[in-house]
Amino acid sequence: MTEAPDTSTKRGGGSARGLGSRLGGVALLFNVIIIASIVWLGPVFGVTAVAWGTTGAMAAQAIMQFVVLRLRGFRWRARLDWHDPRLGRPGMTAVAGGAVYGGASALLRVPAGQLLGSCCVER
Repeated sequence: MTEAPDTSTKRGGGSARGLGSRLGGVALLFNVIIIASIVWLGPVFGVTAVAWGTTGAMAAQAIMQFVVLRLRGFRWRARLDWHDPRLGRPGMTAVAGGAVYGGASALLRVPAGQLLGSCCVER
């Protein structure tokens, strides 16, 4: 009888290509930055320190995820092939239409809210 090959990974918590431990470290970095901003900057700046700490932590996490994935060989290239026959299918048209509608509604939400807010006067 032939034994099945060992497919478990020794690193990374069993995730594909051993990325689990590295990306887990990125999540840990996120939490450390937020906690550090609360502990050291919170007493001085209050809730503003938490806001800036969260923003900085998100930026650091995005950068570190990008670095880890690049080191593992991940390459992302944006590409839209207008001549792809799948683009003309009704389902794809509905998806593209939904994306355009969602984007337009997000862009118009702020001016519409400001317009409506300017009409209301607090008494």
